[in-house]
Amino acid sequence: MVAGLGGHVLRFRPLAKALRPRWHMTGLLYPFYVGGATSCPSIEELATRMRAPFDQIDSPIIIVGYSIGGAFAYQIATDLRASGKDVAVVCIDTKLGRLLRKRGRLSRGFRNSLYRKPRMLLNMVREMKWPAPHPKPAPVWQPDDKDLQNFVQDCRSSVRRYRPPQSDVPVVLIRAQAHLQWRNWIDSPHWPLPDHGWSKVAPVAEVVPGPGDHLSIVYPEHLDDLAQSVDRALEIALRSIAQPGRRGETAKSGGSGHLRDDIASRQLGAAANTHDGTF
Repeated sequence: MVAGLGGHVLRFRPLAKALRPRWHMTGLLYPFYVGGATSCPSIEELATRMRAPFDQIDSPIIIVGYSIGGAFAYQIATDLRASGKDVAVVCIDTKLGRLLRKRGRLSRGFRNSLYRKPRMLLNMVREMKWPAPHPKPAPVWQPDDKDLQNFVQDCRSSVRRYRPPQSDVPVVLIRAQAHLQWRNWIDSPHWPLPDHGWSKVAPVAEVVPGPGDHLSIVYPEHLDDLAQSVDRALEIALRSIAQPGRRGETAKSGGSGHLRDDIASRQLGAAANTHDGTF
């Protein structure tokens, strides 16, 4: 399991417990937390450092990544695939700007004229006529440690520059349901794509719906729903590895029980890390 934007993987311990005993997940720490790199020159370079524990695993590997962690998971998986390992990726609402098409100037103009500006005017009139206290916006996560702040900022910059390579690594995307709401669809700076554009670089086995929005999908109140989505995604990813000829096709439910008997080890990648260990 790879956390998002320089976060610590222990945040996902409740998820790992919810998935037991069917799945045994192991956390993969960013090098910063184990006295390693304090910068992120590029996704490719940091992924090379993070992939070392996988070299000792011979069984099929599924690497799970949340948000930006999905980019690291995919890059690690492509490197492992190049070395001949059986690997798949589960991305929890991972969106990369390089895979999405930005709205054109004409589209933005229509949106602003027909929706945004009228909405702003309506809100101004409403505030003047019925003033109400504004709720405080949710605080943006910002680490206290200065070195960690720099590392997080480096990660942000690296993700903006990252161009995911073409590969045959099967990807299962867990997509937050809030992306389907009409307001999010209109406000997004990019044209919405069902698979967040991942099919441009890799076979997408399936898009699994997830709870909440990009941030709340990992909140405690959505733990049970997220665990169900991850469980389904892992099943699909496992079948994609066992049936390489069907990569890129939509995975179908059912009939996977015999695969668990054929695959002796399920040390899912989410991954092994000698500095962290099983949740």
